[in-house]
Amino acid sequence: FHPLTMISLAINYTISGLDAWSYHLFNLLFHLVNCWLVFRLARLLSNQNFMIAFGTAILFAVHPMHVESVAWVSERKDVLYTLFFVAGLISYVKYIDTNSKKQFGLTILFLI
Repeated sequence: FHPLTMISLAINYTISGLDAWSYHLFNLLFHLVNCWLVFRLARLLSNQNFMIAFGTAILFAVHPMHVESVAWVSERKDVLYTLFFVAGLISYVKYIDTNSKKQFGLTILFLI
């Protein structure tokens, strides 16, 4: 049961029908957002070190493990899972740093 995956695929279908370009474009856009989130997470964990965060994000972006998730339309659930998981990790690190209930709520929302 993947409701967010099905909703995103339905949005693709309303945009372009069965034409494959928008499905691949959405997967690529989700992967780029994931790379940006990995950059933000690495920057938080490395005490704002830009080079470590940039290197981590580049390795994440070009790692061959992500080829199937980005290239296959049916693997949309993986890029969506990564998006919410890394966003949850970022909000959890911020919660640990600030002890803010808002960040804790965002962590629970992202990881549910």
